[in-house]
Amino acid sequence: SATTSAKPRKDWRLIFEPRTAPFIEPLMGYTGGRDTLTQVQLDFPTLEAAIRYAERQGLNHVVQAPSSGCQAKVSNRQASEERHAFSDVVWQRLQLAWLQASHNYGAGAEAAHIQTAL
Repeated sequence: SATTSAKPRKDWRLIFEPRTAPFIEPLMGYTGGRDTLTQVQLDFPTLEAAIRYAERQGLNHVVQAPSSGCQAKVSNRQASEERHAFSDVVWQRLQLAWLQASHNYGAGAEAAHIQTAL
């Protein structure tokens, strides 16, 4: 198995918690969200600098110390299983949409909309 190594990070990271709940996008089944702040991560050279920034901005903050050992890594097998489970859900949704469209399930305009999407 291939491994990568790098120097351990010594900086501190400010991560914003989600302000809104995620949702399942109806067409493809992807997990979506409307809170773009969750994509922002700010790095600071010291813990004190990170805390000063959070206090200056009026942000509630929680300090989480790094784990003593290596960070938990997702195994390749587990990652593959998660991707496979996701693709199964998408495939099932597409099959359901196809069945509904082929059997004219739903009222006229809705069934026509599904038909054109396929």
